[in-house]
Amino acid sequence: LTELLSSTLESPKPETEKDDETSWRARAVGAVYADGKKAIDTASLAQYFGTNAPDKDELDEDKDAKDRDKEMKEQRDFLRKVLLSHAFLAGILADEDSSFSDQFAEAVKELKTWVKADVVKDDKDKVKLTLVNARHARICKGKVASAIAALIKAKKEFNGKELKQINEELIKVYGLGEGMEHLVLNGKDTMYAQYPSFKRSI
Repeated sequence: LTELLSSTLESPKPETEKDDETSWRARAVGAVYADGKKAIDTASLAQYFGTNAPDKDELDEDKDAKDRDKEMKEQRDFLRKVLLSHAFLAGILADEDSSFSDQFAEAVKELKTWVKADVVKDDKDKVKLTLVNARHARICKGKVASAIAALIKAKKEFNGKELKQINEELIKVYGLGEGMEHLVLNGKDTMYAQYPSFKRSI
């Protein structure tokens, strides 16, 4: 399932697909998630990680326990990744079309059951989680100021492509508010200086 998820997230949209790329990918990730829920007993998974984990010596002495521990961790990691991907894509759709807001809210609710910031290690996934939380605050709760605060805080944590994503989101959010035109211009000026190709995309 993990390999299938990676393929779904990275493969190009089929030429025969009529939907836009985000809609197609969201649907494809949703299908992987549905298969995952059938294959994974989330209640048992939650119970396993809700108890004290076996120590290393115990696992080394008990092959069955070691194999079970590995299987549970693999299932948990898959569940976290598919939930994050599902919520991230749902957020993009909700940002483009408010009719997807309820779907986005439900995806974030499921995400928070299994994913917290301190368990996300990969920078790409950290950015996804930041954007999901900022969009959820703005789209589902109407808390634009909270979204801006989260994005400004995130600017200190990232660089390169990840920082570019945060800055692009900030410019978009500033553009939605009144009296923030100067922040939009300042943001764009910064992006022009750091990423020359950005100017051609505006």
